[in-house]
Amino acid sequence: MPSSRRYLFLLVSTLLGSCSDDGHQATPGSASMSGSDSSDTSIATGSGSTAASTTAEAPTSTGNYGDSDPDSTSTIGDMPCADLVWQGDFIGTPAELANYTEVTGVVRVRETDATDLQGMDCLERVGGFLEVRGNTALTTLHGAERLKQVGTLLIVDNPVLVSIAGLQSLAIVDSRARIGDNPMLTNLHGLEGLTQTGENLEIAGNGALLDLKGLESLDTVGGTLLLSSNDSLLSCIGPSVLTSTGSVDVWSNAVLLDLDGLGCALGAADV
Repeated sequence: MPSSRRYLFLLVSTLLGSCSDDGHQATPGSASMSGSDSSDTSIATGSGSTAASTTAEAPTSTGNYGDSDPDSTSTIGDMPCADLVWQGDFIGTPAELANYTEVTGVVRVRETDATDLQGMDCLERVGGFLEVRGNTALTTLHGAERLKQVGTLLIVDNPVLVSIAGLQSLAIVDSRARIGDNPMLTNLHGLEGLTQTGENLEIAGNGALLDLKGLESLDTVGGTLLLSSNDSLLSCIGPSVLTSTGSVDVWSNAVLLDLDGLGCALGAADV
């Protein structure tokens, strides 16, 4: 192209570039909506308006953060729970309840090969009963450290369960609680947070249980406190603040010689 024509072409291009598509002069610093660079983080929206960022903002979680026992084996740690609610009953392995904070019905962990309750790390409330039964490999209840309230508590027939540690946050059982037929369970450490049961508290058939330590915060049993067939039970020491119970029923504990440790509960109950 001759030099004169090249100069004319550049001049016209420069003049056109100084105007917007609709013929108005572009304001310095403004950006065209069409063909704009994807790296722009804001777009001017007109006089008096606020520039809107195109960078996505991280979502805010409504879950709970790191409030479990720091000595627990919880796998959640500092990760948030999803604050999910399981509607109805649940029957399965603990891992299937990951991220659920509430189950409105019952929870059955029954006849599984689980060694603990890992997976239930977010669970805080069970509307119906929590049944942990017949799990042949279950040794502890670690994984349930956030659990605060259940309708009914059943921990029964777990042949190698040696500790119920993991229930430290459980404060209220709305109706009945039964801890029974766990032949290797030696104490009740893990229930230090339990303050009341709405109905009976039954501790029966735990052949290695030595005492009731772990029930130091229990002050109310709405029904009967039942202690039976705990063949190694030497002492009732544990529930030292228990002041209200409907009745106390103690029988067939082969080596238990007295009821020292039940304190004021005996004076307020039918024995």
